[in-house]
Amino acid sequence: MNIIQQLTNLYLSSEEWWHKHKLSPEESNLYHQTMIERGNLIYEQDNNGKLLGYCEFLRINFEQWGRMVCHAPFYNFDENTTDGNICVVSNIWIHKDYRRSLVFALLKMRFLELNHHCEYFAGEANKKHANIIKVFKKEDLHSKSFREVMLNKINI
Repeated sequence: MNIIQQLTNLYLSSEEWWHKHKLSPEESNLYHQTMIERGNLIYEQDNNGKLLGYCEFLRINFEQWGRMVCHAPFYNFDENTTDGNICVVSNIWIHKDYRRSLVFALLKMRFLELNHHCEYFAGEANKKHANIIKVFKKEDLHSKSFREVMLNKINI
């Protein structure tokens, strides 16, 4: 099974419960392919090609960020999500058997390399009773809070 099929199977499964509305399998395949081609989705696989984890993020501008925060129309498939100065982590998933392994460190390293030009970083921690948005300046990336947001996003 290729990486696009694995991402779609995961997306359509109950493991990714936080998606309110799901795309069809065909739309999901196209979406994941586009996000990989744009550089908005990074992933780690084992030697056999099994998906171990992925991180999806958007590089957006202030106007786009305002629409996202205010829940105004925003569909990242139709937006420029590669040139902005705000990097928003939209999804992180790590296979349950690899959550305390090198997979998180490898994804984080690649994430920081690809987004080194961004001035701000944001993520929404999925908590039981609230979704809390946290925003960090570039110089705060190595703080404990940033790590907590990333780890809370994958529900460790």
